[in-house]
Amino acid sequence: MAAALDLFTEGHPLVFTAYNALVGQTDDTPNITASNKQIFPGVLALSRELITRYGYGGNINYGDKVWMVVPMQVEDTMNKRWRERGDVYMLNYDEARQFGRRSGILYHESDELEFASVMFEAGNDEGVLN
Repeated sequence: MAAALDLFTEGHPLVFTAYNALVGQTDDTPNITASNKQIFPGVLALSRELITRYGYGGNINYGDKVWMVVPMQVEDTMNKRWRERGDVYMLNYDEARQFGRRSGILYHESDELEFASVMFEAGNDEGVLN
């Protein structure tokens, strides 16, 4: 368990949720990301303070690879009301609902880490180390 605790000092704690390409969950162009790309599985929308483009001191650019449980590619941005969050794009609405809300650690690909992550179910203290 000590290895898992060490990871908390290296990554960025976030709340992760899931979304679908639906107007009610996005803007009026649900199939186009904020980086102007067609949506695809593996896209991660991050809250704006984490993305360099928005001037809040973030260090992640569109197209950067980050790690959660599996590698995700940042191509989208969440609504400005969200902070310290990541939203995982999923094709299936039911799977997105089942994903729910989870606490986890975000690692930027440039972080000097072996590709590892810790993901917690909301309210569950038992993480899964990959």
